[in-house]
Amino acid sequence: MKADERAEERRHANTPDSLQLWSRIVSELLSTAGVQQAGLLVHFYSGDLEQETIEPLRKTVRASDFERSLQRIEEDQLLMAAS
Repeated sequence: MKADERAEERRHANTPDSLQLWSRIVSELLSTAGVQQAGLLVHFYSGDLEQETIEPLRKTVRASDFERSLQRIEEDQLLMAAS
């Protein structure tokens, strides 16, 4: 099995999923001294990275609501958690 195929399988695997993983990462970032906000941007590239224009819609939620909000994140949304 090629590395690309293994990577594709991992992307679709039913693991303690990216929602929990990313929520935990953002939570850890917020626990860092001086960090007041952290977040994620979802964007699906359709062309060259250097020429792709992104105009994200920013939404800020309490850190305790981040994982719940992450379940409903939309493309080109910048979801921020505030401590």
